[in-house]
Amino acid sequence: MRANIDVSEPKPPEDADSPLSYSMEGTPGQPPAALIPFFWKPGWNSIQATQMYQTEIGGPLRGGDAGIRLFEPVGRHDQQPAGRDGQGYFTAVPAAFEPSDGEWLLVSMHHIFGSDELSLSATGIAELVAKPHVALNTRHVAEGSEVDVISDAGIVRLPVRIRPDLPAGVAGLFAPRPPLAGIRLPARVKIGPAT
Repeated sequence: MRANIDVSEPKPPEDADSPLSYSMEGTPGQPPAALIPFFWKPGWNSIQATQMYQTEIGGPLRGGDAGIRLFEPVGRHDQQPAGRDGQGYFTAVPAAFEPSDGEWLLVSMHHIFGSDELSLSATGIAELVAKPHVALNTRHVAEGSEVDVISDAGIVRLPVRIRPDLPAGVAGLFAPRPPLAGIRLPARVKIGPAT
Protein backbone atom coordinates (compact mmCIF):
# COMPACT_ATOMS: atom_id res chain seq x y z
CA MET A 1 0.00 0.00 0.00
CA ARG A 2 2.92 2.35 0.73
CA ALA A 3 5.47 0.82 -1.67
CA ASN A 4 5.81 4.08 -3.63
CA ILE A 5 6.95 5.82 -0.40
CA ASP A 6 8.89 3.13 1.48
CA VAL A 7 9.16 -0.65 1.26
CA SER A 8 8.92 -1.23 5.03
CA GLU A 9 5.52 -0.84 6.62
CA PRO A 10 5.18 1.63 9.50
CA LYS A 11 4.34 0.26 12.92
CA PRO A 12 0.78 0.63 14.19
CA PRO A 13 -0.12 3.85 15.99
CA GLU A 14 0.71 3.63 19.70
CA ASP A 15 -1.87 3.88 22.45
CA ALA A 16 -0.34 5.33 25.60
CA ASP A 17 -3.21 3.99 27.72
CA SER A 18 -2.76 0.36 26.62
CA PRO A 19 -0.73 -2.14 28.68
CA LEU A 20 0.38 -3.83 25.44
CA SER A 21 3.53 -3.08 23.48
CA TYR A 22 3.32 -1.86 19.90
CA SER A 23 5.92 -3.71 17.88
CA MET A 24 6.03 -5.28 14.43
CA GLU A 25 8.31 -8.05 15.73
CA GLY A 26 6.49 -8.91 18.95
CA THR A 27 8.21 -9.14 22.28
CA PRO A 28 10.23 -12.00 23.75
CA GLY A 29 9.18 -11.05 27.26
CA GLN A 30 6.29 -12.61 29.11
CA PRO A 31 3.14 -10.49 29.29
CA PRO A 32 1.70 -9.52 32.67
CA ALA A 33 -0.42 -12.27 34.24
CA ALA A 34 -3.64 -10.31 33.81
CA LEU A 35 -3.10 -10.10 30.03
CA ILE A 36 -2.39 -13.77 29.29
CA PRO A 37 -5.30 -14.93 27.10
CA PHE A 38 -4.09 -18.56 26.93
CA PHE A 39 -1.14 -20.69 27.96
CA TRP A 40 1.16 -21.76 25.14
CA LYS A 41 4.83 -22.60 24.76
CA PRO A 42 6.52 -24.34 21.83
CA GLY A 43 6.65 -28.08 22.40
CA TRP A 44 4.01 -28.06 25.15
CA ASN A 45 0.35 -28.96 24.77
CA SER A 46 -2.42 -26.88 26.33
CA ILE A 47 -2.49 -27.43 30.08
CA GLN A 48 1.11 -28.70 30.15
CA ALA A 49 2.24 -25.17 29.30
CA THR A 50 0.64 -23.77 32.45
CA GLN A 51 3.66 -24.62 34.57
CA MET A 52 5.83 -22.46 32.31
CA TYR A 53 3.86 -19.42 33.49
CA GLN A 54 3.94 -20.26 37.21
CA THR A 55 6.64 -19.46 39.76
CA GLU A 56 6.50 -23.14 40.78
CA ILE A 57 4.30 -26.06 39.80
CA GLY A 58 0.84 -25.42 41.20
CA GLY A 59 1.98 -21.98 42.43
CA PRO A 60 0.92 -18.46 41.53
CA LEU A 61 1.51 -16.96 38.10
CA ARG A 62 4.75 -15.10 37.44
CA GLY A 63 4.06 -11.40 37.65
CA GLY A 64 1.25 -11.84 40.17
CA ASP A 65 -2.30 -13.08 40.05
CA ALA A 66 -4.58 -12.04 37.21
CA GLY A 67 -6.87 -10.01 39.45
CA ILE A 68 -8.98 -9.97 42.57
CA ARG A 69 -12.41 -11.43 43.22
CA LEU A 70 -14.89 -8.58 43.46
CA PHE A 71 -17.88 -10.51 44.80
CA GLU A 72 -17.41 -13.21 47.38
CA PRO A 73 -20.15 -15.82 47.70
CA VAL A 74 -22.34 -15.48 50.78
CA GLY A 75 -21.69 -19.08 51.77
CA ARG A 76 -21.63 -22.55 50.35
CA HIS A 77 -24.19 -22.80 47.57
CA ASP A 78 -25.68 -26.00 49.00
CA GLN A 79 -26.57 -24.10 52.19
CA GLN A 80 -28.18 -21.12 50.46
CA PRO A 81 -31.67 -20.69 49.04
CA ALA A 82 -31.70 -20.90 45.25
CA GLY A 83 -30.33 -17.75 43.65
CA ARG A 84 -28.94 -16.08 46.80
CA ASP A 85 -25.29 -16.58 45.85
CA GLY A 86 -25.57 -16.76 42.06
CA GLN A 87 -25.46 -20.56 42.13
CA GLY A 88 -29.22 -21.11 41.94
CA TYR A 89 -28.89 -22.45 38.43
CA PHE A 90 -27.02 -25.43 39.80
CA THR A 91 -29.15 -26.07 42.88
CA ALA A 92 -32.70 -25.30 41.70
CA VAL A 93 -33.02 -28.14 39.21
CA PRO A 94 -36.61 -28.52 37.96
CA ALA A 95 -38.30 -31.89 38.11
CA ALA A 96 -38.04 -34.14 35.07
CA PHE A 97 -40.84 -33.74 32.53
CA GLU A 98 -43.73 -36.11 32.99
CA PRO A 99 -46.48 -36.25 30.34
CA SER A 100 -50.02 -35.85 31.64
CA ASP A 101 -53.34 -36.88 30.16
CA GLY A 102 -55.11 -34.18 28.20
CA GLU A 103 -52.26 -31.69 28.49
CA TRP A 104 -49.24 -31.01 26.29
CA LEU A 105 -46.00 -29.16 26.92
CA LEU A 106 -45.79 -26.67 24.04
CA VAL A 107 -42.21 -25.77 23.09
CA SER A 108 -40.76 -23.58 20.36
CA MET A 109 -39.59 -25.22 17.14
CA HIS A 110 -37.08 -23.62 14.83
CA HIS A 111 -36.53 -23.99 11.09
CA ILE A 112 -33.65 -22.83 8.93
CA PHE A 113 -35.87 -20.25 7.26
CA GLY A 114 -38.23 -18.12 9.30
CA SER A 115 -36.96 -18.58 12.85
CA ASP A 116 -35.12 -15.28 12.94
CA GLU A 117 -36.58 -11.85 12.38
CA LEU A 118 -34.47 -10.97 9.32
CA SER A 119 -35.32 -14.00 7.16
CA LEU A 120 -38.91 -12.79 6.86
CA SER A 121 -37.67 -9.46 5.44
CA ALA A 122 -35.99 -11.01 2.38
CA THR A 123 -38.52 -11.87 -0.32
CA GLY A 124 -36.61 -14.87 -1.67
CA ILE A 125 -36.15 -16.43 1.76
CA ALA A 126 -39.67 -15.57 2.95
CA GLU A 127 -41.02 -17.79 0.15
CA LEU A 128 -39.23 -20.77 1.73
CA VAL A 129 -40.60 -20.21 5.23
CA ALA A 130 -42.87 -23.00 6.48
CA LYS A 131 -46.43 -22.08 7.42
CA PRO A 132 -47.26 -21.88 11.15
CA HIS A 133 -48.05 -25.34 12.50
CA VAL A 134 -48.02 -27.51 15.58
CA ALA A 135 -45.89 -30.68 15.55
CA LEU A 136 -47.07 -33.79 17.38
CA ASN A 137 -45.72 -37.31 17.65
CA THR A 138 -49.12 -38.98 17.90
CA ARG A 139 -50.69 -41.10 15.16
CA HIS A 140 -54.19 -40.27 16.46
CA VAL A 141 -54.21 -37.12 14.31
CA ALA A 142 -53.75 -37.07 10.54
CA GLU A 143 -50.94 -35.05 8.97
CA GLY A 144 -52.30 -31.69 7.78
CA SER A 145 -55.52 -31.82 9.79
CA GLU A 146 -56.32 -28.83 11.97
CA VAL A 147 -56.39 -28.77 15.76
CA ASP A 148 -57.23 -26.15 18.36
CA VAL A 149 -54.36 -25.22 20.70
CA ILE A 150 -55.95 -23.93 23.90
CA SER A 151 -53.67 -21.89 26.18
CA ASP A 152 -53.95 -19.03 28.68
CA ALA A 153 -53.50 -16.66 25.71
CA GLY A 154 -56.57 -18.05 23.93
CA ILE A 155 -57.41 -20.58 21.22
CA VAL A 156 -55.36 -20.90 18.05
CA ARG A 157 -56.24 -23.20 15.13
CA LEU A 158 -53.20 -24.72 13.43
CA PRO A 159 -52.43 -27.55 11.01
CA VAL A 160 -50.61 -30.61 12.35
CA ARG A 161 -47.27 -32.00 11.26
CA ILE A 162 -46.33 -35.44 12.53
CA ARG A 163 -42.86 -35.57 14.14
CA PRO A 164 -42.03 -39.03 15.54
CA ASP A 165 -38.86 -37.65 17.16
CA LEU A 166 -40.83 -35.54 19.68
CA PRO A 167 -41.21 -37.07 23.16
CA ALA A 168 -44.65 -38.18 24.35
CA GLY A 169 -46.62 -35.26 25.74
CA VAL A 170 -44.54 -32.60 23.96
CA ALA A 171 -45.87 -30.47 21.11
CA GLY A 172 -43.75 -28.15 18.99
CA LEU A 173 -44.98 -24.78 17.76
CA PHE A 174 -43.53 -23.11 14.69
CA ALA A 175 -44.95 -19.60 14.54
CA PRO A 176 -42.70 -17.09 12.74
CA ARG A 177 -45.28 -14.36 12.23
CA PRO A 178 -47.44 -12.33 14.63
CA PRO A 179 -49.76 -12.86 16.45
CA LEU A 180 -48.44 -16.37 17.12
CA ALA A 181 -44.87 -15.15 17.55
CA GLY A 182 -45.80 -13.58 20.90
CA ILE A 183 -46.91 -16.76 22.68
CA ARG A 184 -44.79 -17.34 25.79
CA LEU A 185 -43.15 -20.76 25.62
CA PRO A 186 -42.78 -23.31 27.08
CA ALA A 187 -46.41 -23.53 28.20
CA ARG A 188 -48.88 -26.20 29.24
CA VAL A 189 -51.72 -26.33 26.70
CA LYS A 190 -54.63 -28.49 25.67
CA ILE A 191 -54.86 -29.69 22.08
CA GLY A 192 -58.10 -30.93 20.61
CA PRO A 193 -59.81 -31.41 17.27
CA ALA A 194 -60.87 -28.23 15.52
CA THR A 195 -64.46 -27.35 16.32
